[in-house]
Amino acid sequence: MFIYILLIILILIFSLRNTKSITKADILVFMILSFVSGFRYDVGTDFLGYISYFNMIENGIDIPVEKGFVFLNVLISKMGLNSQALFLVMSILTMFFFINGMKYYSTIIHFYKPLVYVAFLIFIYFSSFNGIRQSLAAAILFYASRYIIEKRLILFGMWTLIAMQFHFSSILFLLLFFVVGKSYSKKIMLIVLLASFMLVKLNMVSEILIYINNNLSYLDVGGYLSNYLYDGYNLRDVSYGIVFYINILIISMFIIMKNNIIDNRTELIVFNLFYIYNLIGILSMDVPALTRLMLYFPIYMVICIPLIIKIVDDKIRPLFKYIMTTLYILLYLFIIINGYINSGQSDFIPYKFNIDIFS
Repeated sequence: MFIYILLIILILIFSLRNTKSITKADILVFMILSFVSGFRYDVGTDFLGYISYFNMIENGIDIPVEKGFVFLNVLISKMGLNSQALFLVMSILTMFFFINGMKYYSTIIHFYKPLVYVAFLIFIYFSSFNGIRQSLAAAILFYASRYIIEKRLILFGMWTLIAMQFHFSSILFLLLFFVVGKSYSKKIMLIVLLASFMLVKLNMVSEILIYINNNLSYLDVGGYLSNYLYDGYNLRDVSYGIVFYINILIISMFIIMKNNIIDNRTELIVFNLFYIYNLIGILSMDVPALTRLMLYFPIYMVICIPLIIKIVDDKIRPLFKYIMTTLYILLYLFIIINGYINSGQSDFIPYKFNIDIFS
């Protein structure tokens, strides 16, 4: 538990020094996050699986993963490093793209760093311990999302292709390029959320995907649909606790107060991506495999949440910031303490480490 308590303390110390922008001091924060993640051992659902992948690639055995990830494994092996180094390199790359993405948004959007950092730990950092390929792809796409804002399709397409070298499902963002910049009515957005709950209740989401898999297999590019529908890991039950319903409540509030919160194209895009995050979360109640797609979107929720501060009166705004940040700190502590009390329910507890990166 000590390492996770230390992380939240360091996050708060550094973020309170300058609450509105990313500074050089923040590089140290993300370096610490990289090392805690990179030197972990047997922490995260896929940890041992990736060690197995590394060993097979090192021995020249073909495995069904993207070429960029294979290249990285080969490079690390050729340098005389071991599988632990793979986690360190992936963690450094992931945190690099996340911090540079945050640096961009902190200059063009209402940004309150303490709140953003605590939410980052809860919704993104711990998730990055699982599915390290997709976490890196999500970080790359977050960095590249500036090109959606700037309407630069070619540059965004290039970065999406790079992300696809670590997780092919990143191709989804090429479609979202043309979708998330549009403004949708509050009524439509609320109706779609309610309709999603109805589809889940009737198990229609799984039926539609099964139909596509069985009858329109040409749409299953790369075999991801069939893999996620029938793989044992992705068929596991997914429990939705208080965090899920808090997010649904927050996005509903954002939709209702959209005209008061969203002032420009950047905020609109972030808001729409936050909306998609919740929409996929609802649909995954019927098809647990869809939780994999959710890994791409929580970062937009994290930078979207502080926008609600804008609607608060200037006189009470500082107090409101502290209250919101405190609530997320309490949520963080609840997750950590509950994870230790109910061992086996969390993928990142207990924390173990290994600093040996040489073969």
